[in-house]
Amino acid sequence: MEAKINDLDDYGLLQIVDKNDRYEGYFQRDSFVKKKCNRCKFNNIYYLPNRQFYCLDCIQLGRISTLNKLIYRPDPSFAITHQNFMTWKGQLTSQQNFVSIEIIQSLQKNKSHLLWAVTGAGKTETLFPLINYSLQKGYRLAIASPRLDVILELIPRIKLAFANTPIHSMFGGSLEEYKRTPITILTTHQLLKFQEAFDLIIIDEVDSFPYQNNPMLENAVLNALKINGKILYLSATPSKKIIKQNKQSLSFLSQRFHGRELPNFKVRYAYNWLKDLEKQKLPKILKEIIHQNLKQRFLLFVPEVKHLELIT
Repeated sequence: MEAKINDLDDYGLLQIVDKNDRYEGYFQRDSFVKKKCNRCKFNNIYYLPNRQFYCLDCIQLGRISTLNKLIYRPDPSFAITHQNFMTWKGQLTSQQNFVSIEIIQSLQKNKSHLLWAVTGAGKTETLFPLINYSLQKGYRLAIASPRLDVILELIPRIKLAFANTPIHSMFGGSLEEYKRTPITILTTHQLLKFQEAFDLIIIDEVDSFPYQNNPMLENAVLNALKINGKILYLSATPSKKIIKQNKQSLSFLSQRFHGRELPNFKVRYAYNWLKDLEKQKLPKILKEIIHQNLKQRFLLFVPEVKHLELIT
């Protein structure tokens, strides 16, 4: 049976179809190879009647079974419509600008790259020249993170910085209808839906759960990348594995954007603090620190919620 998909937005999408149908113009492959899922590359299967089975590991993205096959069309470049896509009018610091140039030069040399940046360094703004450069080349970009909270924070910031560029977001529970756009902002799990789709994938918080030490998500990134595509890893605390992989192509952003030094911690011990609280007393050292800081705003964290009222 000859089947057709008329959606012009399906470039790069990995689609599940009936294994007996034929699709002209699509790459087609079996859904399983030796009981290993061809989407997530795992073999956690559940049997159906007649010795058929489906994958349990990626079922949340749509069930894929031995009754299906996978089809996709590699993603072409976008037409270049602007010389400058960036609407952000801010100014990078000298260190941010240096790192931004370093990243672009690395990708020009066909190397993936690691940006090792302290928390609060302004790494999102540091990416803006790279995103602008990529759009000028007609590239398709994915900005991904294992953490949904990071994605929800990035969406409005990227949309504001590139206000005239179509941007699509993808995450669990999103009601936004899928569109093929130059920039896609998504959780790393959503990359399992793509094959040879992106020229550049930026992974923010690459050290975070559930991405770190997760072969399924690492495979998802590699599968979603075009044959000559590049990866930019972002982290404040990169793993030894990521550092080793990118030791020849690595940038440091070691200062926050305001340029002031990060505070150094001082450790003071309060012994028997719980017994003091039970007697409705504050530990002596804690009283001293509170009095020293009464003329400014400060945060005081406690081990358990039940201690809040006592200490207050």
